[in-house]
Amino acid sequence: SEYLMPVKLGDLKDGGSIYQFNRIGKGCLSYLVESNGEAAIIDSARTIEAYEDFAKENNLEIKHMIDTHLHADHISGGRKLAEKTGATHW
Repeated sequence: SEYLMPVKLGDLKDGGSIYQFNRIGKGCLSYLVESNGEAAIIDSARTIEAYEDFAKENNLEIKHMIDTHLHADHISGGRKLAEKTGATHW
């Protein structure tokens, strides 16, 4: 239930891409937007390894962590990942 499957949703108009991370066991969704070697993660799951691995495999630096709301269905890993990577937590 902790597995996060990244799926590319599409390319951005001015370069970069957006990916959806689907926590299949729970149906929770988070997102990674990348451009010019930098990434922003939106509404991360508690387990952060999938985002770290994806960033490393794709030569991305995680610069921003964005939590859009409090999650009733899961605990966010945004603060933990921001502390670990030096990203700004919004």
